[in-house]
Amino acid sequence: NSRSYYLLKANVRLSMISSLELSRVSSGSETVLKTIEAHGLRPGTPFSLRANIKDGEIEVYCQGSMMGRHTLAENPKGPAGLWMGREGECSVDDFFVHPL
Repeated sequence: NSRSYYLLKANVRLSMISSLELSRVSSGSETVLKTIEAHGLRPGTPFSLRANIKDGEIEVYCQGSMMGRHTLAENPKGPAGLWMGREGECSVDDFFVHPL
C-alpha cells in the first residue's frame, strides 16, 4: 500500500564516517533494517547510489561497489521515487528504474 515502502538513505557527514541506511516505513513508522558504513562520502561531492531488488533480496551499491545486502520479508512491488530529506542540499543527475 502507499503508506508502506522501503527507504535507502545516504547519511553524509563531514567527519567521513558516513553511512547508508535501509529502512522499512509502515504507516509513518520507520524501522532500520540495516546500516552500512560508507567511509569517504563527503558533503558537496557527487556519488552514485543504487539498489537492486530481486526475489526478496536487496543489494546496495555506492560508487559502483556492492556495500551490502539484506533479505526482505516480502518481494516489494509498486512505485519507486526519490526523497531529498529534511536538511542539506541534493541534486539528481540521473534516475533510472528498470526490471532486473
